[in-house]
Amino acid sequence: MVGGHARARGIEVLQWQFAPLRRVGIQRSGGLARGVGCSGSSVEQGNADGDSALSKLAGASALGGGVRLEKVAWQVIVAVDAESNADLAAWVQQNGGEAVQGVTTLDTAAELPVQLSAYKTVPVTILAATTCPELVPWADTWAAVGQQRTPPTRCILLAEGTPDGTPGRLGSLAGTALAQWATVIEGQVTPPDNEILYDYTDIGHRLWGPLAHAIKRRGPATSLTEGAADPMPHPDTINAMASQPPSKKGFWSRLRGGADSQSSAARTQTALGAVPPGSSGTRVVLPPSRLIVVVGGKGGVGKTTVSAALLQSAAQVYGGAVGLDLDYLKPNLALHFWGSDEGLPDLGILFDQIEVARSQPGGHDPEMERRLVDQWMDALPPAGRGLVVVPGPHRNRLHPAFPPLGIPDLLIGWAMNQEEPVVVCDTDPALDESAQTAIKRAEHDGVLILVTTPEQDAILETDRVRHQLLDGFGFPAEKMLLIVNRRGSPKGGVSAKEIANLHLGGIPLLAELPWVPQAAHQALAKHHPIEWGRKVPWERVLVEATGRPVASQKRR
Repeated sequence: MVGGHARARGIEVLQWQFAPLRRVGIQRSGGLARGVGCSGSSVEQGNADGDSALSKLAGASALGGGVRLEKVAWQVIVAVDAESNADLAAWVQQNGGEAVQGVTTLDTAAELPVQLSAYKTVPVTILAATTCPELVPWADTWAAVGQQRTPPTRCILLAEGTPDGTPGRLGSLAGTALAQWATVIEGQVTPPDNEILYDYTDIGHRLWGPLAHAIKRRGPATSLTEGAADPMPHPDTINAMASQPPSKKGFWSRLRGGADSQSSAARTQTALGAVPPGSSGTRVVLPPSRLIVVVGGKGGVGKTTVSAALLQSAAQVYGGAVGLDLDYLKPNLALHFWGSDEGLPDLGILFDQIEVARSQPGGHDPEMERRLVDQWMDALPPAGRGLVVVPGPHRNRLHPAFPPLGIPDLLIGWAMNQEEPVVVCDTDPALDESAQTAIKRAEHDGVLILVTTPEQDAILETDRVRHQLLDGFGFPAEKMLLIVNRRGSPKGGVSAKEIANLHLGGIPLLAELPWVPQAAHQALAKHHPIEWGRKVPWERVLVEATGRPVASQKRR
């Protein structure tokens, strides 16, 4: 924190540094630590000390009583930076009055989708800065999630540039969907120290008052009533599954044909060479499961189509495969194997149960969460012979369901523990927590396949994601492969080799998929992966991607 006071339109403030601009923030005096939470925590009460500078904000008399909109209490989410969040949260709590039911602070942009899922029935208003860590890769996800919400949702974005050095007050966020629907406040830059002065009275009115900008919602309007809504489901909803004893008839037993089939543990033991008493056999040592993470630079390039084809081919070639739909904004992988969500367990309910469990006394219980995941998997029907597909949340929800923090790692770990030859993850183009978890795992246990179409915008987005993976995530270039989809499309004017070598830095070209509109239409109508026939050598694709020879099938 930088010493010295400044005044912005009658607001007593304290300065803090962010090069090349300096945001002029709220002064802390008289001790404001009480009631101000850390990342992900809620502020229950602020410091009522009359000497606090927070009580001296201009317009505090108007905001202190709360500006109510249809008598709705807002949940305010502050996502500026770790140093500033506590001060801003305390200011909101002290000045929001009855218009604010609670305040939550986030240290990184990646935490917002989970928080919005937790407050899915509550009006939410967001105060963020363009300097919020990880906001650039998460900007489009913020906008998409906000547009899906049914309750009123507001966003105030303080334009202070982005840490990557892109010119302009919005920096790298200038062309994102976030910059389109958020209320952008630039503040006033004053020489010689490039301080940014904000009118906090105006910000307060825009956060919870009549000047606020509400994000357009795709779902039906919610009937709002006086008072704060409960941000979490009722605790009783968790007991139905958690209280049940472990299933005696496991998922793998049903998939392989009931009592006559080996259990997962027994099959693993046999594969490693252990021979049951009284029998003779040959010791067979198979390579471990190979993880394939499918990534697209934008929607509509066919990454889900590629994921489905890889799964079906792996089940045929190797005898088994596990698929995970990690694209929670558009969980469409199930459409390639089932006609509807009916009869499928809802992954969103599992997410809700874990969130509720974490809100109870005792908090986070990894063993209980692992048991909930196992029980949910037991209810999953097979997608085909030797094929397991874990679908995303039901698609008929009014808003997307996102996993609680840490759950993507648990889901991917479950898939890898099945020890099937291949595990395929279909990811969100925004590279959210689930995608990042899969990508990190693939550094050691697998490969990453980029999917693009020959159109210029798709190629540019794919190159952007490639650089993000290489430079931002540190993903090894030698584990990155390319599939060019819809090569025969009338729109395609760039050859697959040119895309790989000239536009994408020489990334190895794994396959080039032809344009097959009739086969694609039939596949969608019958809910099965596209029948490529001999047009695509999927067997060769799998061998090159996994390094696993075709002869190394599992003994069923």
